Amino acid sequence: MGASAPSTRAIGGAPAVTSRSEAPAPVIERSCPSSTSGATPSRMARTLPATEWQCTTERGCDVTQRVLPWLVIRVGPERASRGGPAHRAAVPPDRHHMEFGHSDTLFRLAMESSAIGMCLVAPDGTFLEVNPALCSMLGRSADELVRCTWQELTHPDDLDLDLALVAAVASGALDHYQLLKRYLRPDGEVIWGDLSVGVVRNADTSVACFISQITDVTPLMAAREALAESELHYRLLAEHASDVVVQIDAARTILWASPSVAEVLGWDPDTVLGQRIEDFVHPDDVGRVIEDLDDPTRFSLGTDEIRVLRLDGSYAWVSGRQRRLDRGTGSVVALRDVTERVVARRSREQLNARYRLLAENTTDVVCELDVHQTLRWVSPSAEVELGWAPRAVLGRPVLDFVSPPDRERAAAELAELWSGARLPDAELRVQRGDGEVRWMSIHGDVLRDEDGTVTGAVIGLRDCQAEVVLRRAVRTHAAGNAVLARATSEAELLVEMCQATVDEGGYLLAWYARRGHDADQSVEVVARSR
Repeated sequence: MGASAPSTRAIGGAPAVTSRSEAPAPVIERSCPSSTSGATPSRMARTLPATEWQCTTERGCDVTQRVLPWLVIRVGPERASRGGPAHRAAVPPDRHHMEFGHSDTLFRLAMESSAIGMCLVAPDGTFLEVNPALCSMLGRSADELVRCTWQELTHPDDLDLDLALVAAVASGALDHYQLLKRYLRPDGEVIWGDLSVGVVRNADTSVACFISQITDVTPLMAAREALAESELHYRLLAEHASDVVVQIDAARTILWASPSVAEVLGWDPDTVLGQRIEDFVHPDDVGRVIEDLDDPTRFSLGTDEIRVLRLDGSYAWVSGRQRRLDRGTGSVVALRDVTERVVARRSREQLNARYRLLAENTTDVVCELDVHQTLRWVSPSAEVELGWAPRAVLGRPVLDFVSPPDRERAAAELAELWSGARLPDAELRVQRGDGEVRWMSIHGDVLRDEDGTVTGAVIGLRDCQAEVVLRRAVRTHAAGNAVLARATSEAELLVEMCQATVDEGGYLLAWYARRGHDADQSVEVVARSR
């Protein structure tokens, strides 16, 4: 069945109209003949006072042919403008029959052309009249529908409620009703209908028939079910997520909070409902949070990291993100606890600041490399020790400043460092800004982020030129003594001394010469390294 507004006009006849302020509302009475087509109905009449008149119109019809029942319209008096009863002129019977026939045609045309299902239903549930839209919706022809009842087409789970509403209308407790219910199609498909039901009563107030309108809302109900499932899915995700999820309205009042708020912040979810979200934000962060919440173009809160009040009075660092709801009704805010990350980062920043201060005030040269082994930062001492202007060397590969003979070894040392091994003290020749080569002692270690990924390295360089020269001189002297002890001739002694100078002293070439006694004081090379 279904729910349209109750009928207040005679179906198949012209409506009775009277002024509400000047006369009683029309009394519409209906009766159904017990005989078949052509039977003469019994008139319904009553004796009216002298100040009233009566207009009675009759139209016979056969219920078995699924047309309208007998309708009798009785209209009360209409007052004249100056007071006292005013009587209408009698309307010829053929005029009444013409008007009723015209209205009946209009009603049937409207019913046939309607895009929604319409039907007239007998008190026992039998279909009396059905339109094409209803046949299409229910998947049955008109002949099939008039041979069954609406109860047979109703989903079993919806039948009891619909029967109860029909009984309430039949008893007079309700004038009409509206119901979302399911219908069964012959192919087994279940469809949803938005049903509106009105009633036409007989003179004795018994039900003559029900007028039903049914709109197919199956796609709408499917969309609602999909939305409900989606909401349930995301609600379950929110309730079991470690992040704190809250829903706020346009005034930033908390409407819902996930259970994780108890674990992360110590608050019972029910205790935070109805409070403003900014009441839980650190005073120094409130301004930024409100600005972000009120700006429809922003999705982060307080530039990503803010402090939120815990139940014990302390504050937790959280990263906040928001998703705005449709039509500006509020937002869903997700808060992730990042306290450990923020504390670790700040500790590292403080430690780096201390090391940076030490590096800037030491005589050693300190360099910071990025993942591409290019110079990202150098200490001010680089200009004093190596003649490097910091701005001139930043962004250049560090190997550019290593003397060519040592670059291969330096590249191997850096590769070992990038693999995670600490760079031991190594001596390399480094080019100064003026082109001179200096021996430098080099050591370093890699930099890592929170995940342990290598993000760069820090390398220290200490001038060890004097140490290298002294150490090699000592080794050269010792090697020379050994050569002197084993040499068997002067020529052998001179060649071996030159070679020891190259091997132990670190020189590229060594030679021994004698000065000539000629006028030009020429030099004669008598021995050289191999």
